[in-house]
Amino acid sequence: MTYVSHLNGRIKDAIAHCDTPVVFGQNVSAGSCLSGLTRGVDQTAARVINTPNLENTLVGTGFGLMLSGVQAAFFMKQQDFLLLGVDHLVNTYNLIRRQDTGAGSFTIVQIVVDSGYEGSQSALNNLPDLCSLARIDGYAIANAHDADTLIEEELFAPGFRIISVSQRLFKRDVPTWDAPVVAAGPSAVHRYAHGDDLTIVSLNFAFEQATALHHAAEGYGLRASLFASNSLAEVDWRAVTADAASTGRLVILDDTKSVRSPGHMLALEARSLGVTDVIHHRRALDDSKLRPQADRFEIDCAATLDSLGLLNRPRISLLSA
Repeated sequence: MTYVSHLNGRIKDAIAHCDTPVVFGQNVSAGSCLSGLTRGVDQTAARVINTPNLENTLVGTGFGLMLSGVQAAFFMKQQDFLLLGVDHLVNTYNLIRRQDTGAGSFTIVQIVVDSGYEGSQSALNNLPDLCSLARIDGYAIANAHDADTLIEEELFAPGFRIISVSQRLFKRDVPTWDAPVVAAGPSAVHRYAHGDDLTIVSLNFAFEQATALHHAAEGYGLRASLFASNSLAEVDWRAVTADAASTGRLVILDDTKSVRSPGHMLALEARSLGVTDVIHHRRALDDSKLRPQADRFEIDCAATLDSLGLLNRPRISLLSA
């Protein structure tokens, strides 16, 4: 199943289990339905409103609906145009965040246009920066587990949050993980695998790169822990830093375009605990993102493992008698 089909199914399930939600945005039930993200939304289960491109007004409308006790979701493309609603994200939200809105909720589901060919106004991939403006809860859906948990638990939950999805992944198979996924403390950190040699952490939409590094480590006979955080706001890293302190090696894979992302805080916390081998793979922060180009986040797995001293370390052979 493709990433966008999986998301679409989970969104429709959440709408079906919510009491009269309001779903709005440009072409949410017309045209491409946001490239299939909202296709087939049951208009008998939700009030569905196709809107013009009025992001500032629509963000304000969402907060107004939340204040009225309505469960509202604004689906938008693309993250860049959410900048038009920054006044509401900061000033309006700061005015109402302490008010009791009961069951009222507002969720912005934004598509991050991260394929690289849509031009300078489709280059933002900076949810951590948006969240930091007013301590907004923000999440990125990078795999099937994220979609299953976040959409069910957060889409119409009381309060306000932003959820990001990746356009680059839309037509690709949804990333999955066969082994059980274990919640590793609060703030949406999950453990996908446990190992003794290396700790790997995925942020934003870098789950594919993280799993590639994990599988590469297995190919060299190494055992790696694998964590992923779908939260891009405040994150409790204690489970991750404890694991990194045990393995002595930490690799952070972060495909946001933020100058300061949660990965920087994780690296700092790990080093404060004595983890000296820390690699933070992130995007080059230059003007290339403003030009049409293949917006790839590529990792040299062998070079990464080698730089940690894992490919040439002495091995112990266990020979049976």
